[in-house]
Amino acid sequence: MSDVYSPEEIVRLYDNGLFGSYCDPEDTALLVRSLPMPFFGNTLAETGAGKLSLPFQAVVSFEQATGRRPYDEAQTTGDCVSHALRNAIDVARANDPDLASTEDWIDRTATEPLYGARGHAGQGAVCSQLVRWAHRTGGCMLRRNYPELNLDLSKYNAQIGIRWGIPGVPAPVTDAAAKHRVGTISLIQDWHQARDAIANGYGVLCCSDVGFRHSRNADGMSSPQGTWHHAMAWTAADDTRPGDCRFLIQNSWGLSWIQGPLAHGQPGGSFWVSQSAAQRMIAQGGTWAVSNVSGFPRRQLKDWGAKAVLG
Repeated sequence: MSDVYSPEEIVRLYDNGLFGSYCDPEDTALLVRSLPMPFFGNTLAETGAGKLSLPFQAVVSFEQATGRRPYDEAQTTGDCVSHALRNAIDVARANDPDLASTEDWIDRTATEPLYGARGHAGQGAVCSQLVRWAHRTGGCMLRRNYPELNLDLSKYNAQIGIRWGIPGVPAPVTDAAAKHRVGTISLIQDWHQARDAIANGYGVLCCSDVGFRHSRNADGMSSPQGTWHHAMAWTAADDTRPGDCRFLIQNSWGLSWIQGPLAHGQPGGSFWVSQSAAQRMIAQGGTWAVSNVSGFPRRQLKDWGAKAVLG
C-alpha cells in the first residue's frame, strides 16, 4: 500500500480510522516534567475574556503577500501532527510584534523535518514527540530551497518526511532547523487557557480523537461526528457570547473538504467549534501552546477586523 494519497483519499482514510496522531500519556508526562513552564496555567489569565481574537489573519496576510491561497497545502500522508504544529508555530511567528527585528518572514514553516522526527517508518506521530523535537532538538525550516543541504522544501513533498522516519532527520538538517527552535511549549488543560493563548497571538495545536461533520452551519461551525485520530491547529477564539466561547480549527486537508458559510473572515478548510467540543478535545491531554520566544509575554494583536479570506 502506498504511503502517499490524494487529499480526497486522505479525508476518507481519517474518517475510516487512520491513526495520524497519538496522545501518549507516558511520553507527555515525561516531557511535561522536563519543562520550565510545563503547564500554560494562568500565565495570561483572562486576557482573552470577552474578546474576538483572530491571530490567523496575520498568517493570511503573509500568505497573500507570497501570492498563495492561505492554508491551501493539503496533507497527502498521515503527517497531520507536523501540519498542525507548523500552523501553530506560524501563528506565533506572524503575531510577534518584534518580527521585523527577530526574523524575516520569508515563507511558511515546512512540515517535512517535523514529520521526519517521528521516530518510526509508519504513518502518524506522537504529538508530544514532535513538539519536543521542535523545541529541544530541531526547530523550524522554511518553505524554501536549501541548496547547501541538497534539500528543496519550497513545495510540500510528503515523501521527504516519510523516508526520514527511519533513520531520522539527517544531522545537517537537524542542525539547520535548530537555529530556529520553538521558544516555549506548555500543555493546555482547559478552554480558558486556549482562549488566552490565542488572544495573545500564540499557536495552539490539539491532538484528539474527536471527528467533525464535513459541513458548516450559518455561524461557520461544525459539530462533532465520528472519530478522527487527528491533529489540528486552533487559530482564533470568539468569547463574545457568555458561556459559549468558540474556537476556530484550521484543518490540513486543503480547502474543499468542508462546505458551508464562513464567519469572521475564516479561511477555507477551517471550522468553528463550541466551547464544549473544545474542552472535550483538550481533556484528552494533547493540546499545546507554542511560543516563538522565551515564555508567553503578553501581546496586543493587530486589529485585522473580519477581512474575508477567499478559500
